[in-house]
Amino acid sequence: MKKLKLILSLFVTISLVSCGDSETKTIALDFSIANVTGSYELKSFSADIINTAITQNVPATISTAKQIGDTFNADLTLNSNGTFTLVGNYRVVTTVTPTGGSATTNPEIIILDTSGTYTINTQSRTISFTTSNPQLLDGVYDVAVFNETTLSFTQEASKQDGGITTTTDASIVFNKE
Repeated sequence: MKKLKLILSLFVTISLVSCGDSETKTIALDFSIANVTGSYELKSFSADIINTAITQNVPATISTAKQIGDTFNADLTLNSNGTFTLVGNYRVVTTVTPTGGSATTNPEIIILDTSGTYTINTQSRTISFTTSNPQLLDGVYDVAVFNETTLSFTQEASKQDGGITTTTDASIVFNKE
């Protein structure tokens, strides 16, 4: 009887120990050139855009826009020497709403074929892209997620064109190939 209890106790213990979380774990990586180097597929793009102008010393919103990307077929290659290429295409649907007006929606296929240099700042967790042909990636991005499967950035940027200021808040996600 003691042997049966021992065997039963051993069986229960093994059963409890072997029951574990069967989900795949994603491991966060140190943000470094060595770890960033590789090939990535574009998986997501979105942007919120606000156009404002100053009238009677008060900023006034002229229009807002929302851009949502889909149908992605684009690859980003980050090389260990600090160069990159971005080649492929995706569709972006832009919905523009002028203040006091009706929204208009415009789908467009974006062709990507650019290269340049990139640098990373490990302290501030940013990545900067420089290219003579800005397409999708241009300027400084905050790295939101970096692990063994995903590289995700966000960017808040403002640009002045005449009396109109355009503020863009963008999010881009790449999956490691």
